[in-house]
Amino acid sequence: MSPYLPEQYWDERLRRHFDLRGTGHLEHGGYYNSWLYRAKVRGVRAALRLAGLDVRGAAVLDAGCGTGFFIERYERWGAAYVAGVDLSPTSVQRLRSRFPSVPFWQADIASGIPTAEEFDLVQALDVLYHLPDESFPKALTHLARRCRAGGILLVSDWLHGTRAVAPHVTFRSRQAYAEVLIGVGVQIVGEVPLYRFLNRSGWGRWGGIGRLATPISDLAAPLWYVMDRVALNGRSANLSLLVGRRVS
Repeated sequence: MSPYLPEQYWDERLRRHFDLRGTGHLEHGGYYNSWLYRAKVRGVRAALRLAGLDVRGAAVLDAGCGTGFFIERYERWGAAYVAGVDLSPTSVQRLRSRFPSVPFWQADIASGIPTAEEFDLVQALDVLYHLPDESFPKALTHLARRCRAGGILLVSDWLHGTRAVAPHVTFRSRQAYAEVLIGVGVQIVGEVPLYRFLNRSGWGRWGGIGRLATPISDLAAPLWYVMDRVALNGRSANLSLLVGRRVS
């Protein structure tokens, strides 16, 4: 098995799939991933309410901006200033063309974020659990330091424990985050569960039925979206948002 090289992996993935599939579930198509991203939007809105942050007029940094899904959303929601950083050169090149007034930086956030600006909201969804252990605390520290005093940090992870589930995925516990954040003046506000059903592997659920797996999962996606709304709690979630506030 080839070693996991994050920049190479994500740039190749986005060159092949510069769409929701590229940043969502590769095994599913665009329709399924559109429901996955609806759930992300629902979770982010809930997290912003929990934090008491109105993004209208706010400055927002989207770390791991990917295909620009949330860049577009925050502009639509009235943010005064939006910026993005991504490891993938393909992402940054394409987004600079699509959003000419938005600053984008190509960087490994474990090595630093190439701006001294501070933001009302720093978001890193589906980013930190893709980092190797040696990069995780460095990246989280750099993200936290880009929050202004009183600013909000929003990240996603499993949060129930620490476990590696793939070469490019290591889930980490809330405690692992707390141990880093306390040193950079960020207080955890709470958690918002994202999914239980939508984020599961379709092949695992429909194993053995081959080509039918994707269309069946597509048909079920709206139902799973609703189930994740009515039957989801922190203990059952397989991915959650962690909300922090910089207090010093």
